[in-house]
Amino acid sequence: MDKDRMLREIAVRSGYSEEETRQFYAALVDVFTEALGNRESIDCLPEWGSFIPKLRDNMGRQENSPRAEKKPHYYIRFRPSKEFERKLLLDIKTDETGGWEQTCRPPVWEVISDEP
Repeated sequence: MDKDRMLREIAVRSGYSEEETRQFYAALVDVFTEALGNRESIDCLPEWGSFIPKLRDNMGRQENSPRAEKKPHYYIRFRPSKEFERKLLLDIKTDETGGWEQTCRPPVWEVISDEP
């Protein structure tokens, strides 16, 4: 879903105009950007989860390797809430090799058909 489609859908569901929805979205993005830029965590619980800025300062084992990161930098870690995971129907289960794989369970729908 792209941004314009999302904003139209939010405007329809909330009853606000599309322009008011765009203003709200811009304000939300500004607040998120400012808080994360100040290295503050944002907790949107229980709806979404947490956005946590983390410092990656691991230079790697071989510092002269071209694949090694040359300078520390921040990245944003998203930790979904349990409620959000349940809504997305995510399961985490182990495979035969002992590694982790993430699968998405399709919703259970009852198929109604007139055909025998």
